[in-house]
Amino acid sequence: MKIGIYGGSFNPVHYGHLKCAQFVKEKFNLEKIIFVPVFHPYHRENSLLPFEMRVDLLEKAFEEPGCESFIVSRVEKALGTLSYTVDTLRALKSHYVDGEFYEIIGEDSYDYFTTWKEYEEILKLSKVVVLAREGKVLKSFDKNIEIVANPIISISASDVRRRVKESESLEGLIPNQCIEYLSEKCVWRV
Repeated sequence: MKIGIYGGSFNPVHYGHLKCAQFVKEKFNLEKIIFVPVFHPYHRENSLLPFEMRVDLLEKAFEEPGCESFIVSRVEKALGTLSYTVDTLRALKSHYVDGEFYEIIGEDSYDYFTTWKEYEEILKLSKVVVLAREGKVLKSFDKNIEIVANPIISISASDVRRRVKESESLEGLIPNQCIEYLSEKCVWRV
């Protein structure tokens, strides 16, 4: 079974995440994409929504057409430690023993991929799909690294958070069911 692994803060999930996952699923003929929200990130700002709230938002976003094969994993909460990709992949491998993993990362992450904890082991556990911005040329240094042009429009979670704070429209940036959820429970409003 070919499975995409898409880790991130998803703070909050937005259409950029969903379209990116759909693109990779189709490009590599994956059966499912597992979204893995970080639990204890080692490099994240303080405006991170609580873990279960980010999980709820992902589950609501997966109600969108084209997201039927997306699931969310609480594996990093179960691990309970700082979030390192290699540990997450090992834990997921124990659940999907025959799974062929495709770890999805952006070009910004790829720029410092060789500094990741046990990056060589990541390349043994999974192919790494690097989404390059349009016009950016990146070089692969391993047979398990696939670099693809990302045709998806850029939406940033920080812009979504700013818009929530300033009571601006989120239409077209995140699914409507997520907009409703944020309007009821959002912690970013001053």
